[in-house]
Amino acid sequence: MTNSYSTQGTPSISQLTDTIISNPQNNDVLQYNSTTGVWNNGVIGNPYFLKVQILTDDATGLPDATDYVLGEDGSVEPLVPQFGSSVDWNQLTSIWTCPVSGVYRINAQVSFKVFSSLDKIRQTQIDFFKNGSSVARNGMILESDTTTADDFIQYDPQLNTLLEFNAGDTFQMKLTWEKNGSEQMVIRKSNGGTFICFERVS
Repeated sequence: MTNSYSTQGTPSISQLTDTIISNPQNNDVLQYNSTTGVWNNGVIGNPYFLKVQILTDDATGLPDATDYVLGEDGSVEPLVPQFGSSVDWNQLTSIWTCPVSGVYRINAQVSFKVFSSLDKIRQTQIDFFKNGSSVARNGMILESDTTTADDFIQYDPQLNTLLEFNAGDTFQMKLTWEKNGSEQMVIRKSNGGTFICFERVS
């Protein structure tokens, strides 16, 4: 907030006709605080957006995994900020720290691909964790018969949800998969293949 202006009685726009707001900024709006009787100029809805994605395929080195975190051990490709403030994203831990309390839309896509066409994907799972506890999941069983190979060598599931965060709360995405065959799973960059988007909606 840059400037403040007092009003008398019930506030109305007409009371501000002769008011000059110095140092205006793009997207400034007038907001009235009935407790203090003060008008402030600020930004509409405090918008926030951040997108992180991998820039190189991540050959995980694992045939199956539980709670796999992209970039967490430093030996794999991290999720790298593309748009928005990178200060809230830790590339070493793949943890996002909420900067402002509110409701956020979190949308993620993961591109799973088997290392060899002889292997087949049986199951994929994306988990969202808030402050260390699981709060959302997208699990898909593509083939429940372990003796017969399915047809999936690549699968790109998404998980899209709304979550309420307080400033300082943390978020982390973890992956799990199963596959026929002994080769490693690859998490692909492809064309926007693996990413997470954070958007404050209220």
